[in-house]
Amino acid sequence: MRNKEPVQPDNLLVSDQPAETIVGASLKVQGDLKSDGDIRIDGEVQGSIITKGSVFIGQQASVEASIQAGSAQICGKVAGDISVSKKLELQPSARLKGNISAAELVIQQGAQFNGSSSMTGAEALDKITTTLSTTKQTALAT
Repeated sequence: MRNKEPVQPDNLLVSDQPAETIVGASLKVQGDLKSDGDIRIDGEVQGSIITKGSVFIGQQASVEASIQAGSAQICGKVAGDISVSKKLELQPSARLKGNISAAELVIQQGAQFNGSSSMTGAEALDKITTTLSTTKQTALAT
């Protein structure tokens, strides 16, 4: 008898924690998503995605956005630059057109990537934290 890989429920991310924000398959978002927690995208997003947590782009998702996150796993289509402070994983169904900045990069066989990549470290997380802090201060001032 073969052992099967455990199947992750749809609302879990690579960190095995429930996503704080979920963009469902039938949802289309135009604008900026900013969060401190994990984000899962199964629908369409145009704009930007910024979080200290993880970003998961589902297999049927279509994203035209820049992404800044702690880590990310891409299974769907992304057009935009991705900057993560930790690990970026492109799954076999991933289609990425944009530049990558990550501390660790994993590209699975079958994934398509058109762009350039650079290896970074903790400075990427500092940039995300600064962006989120500036956004909160601006919101409080208005």
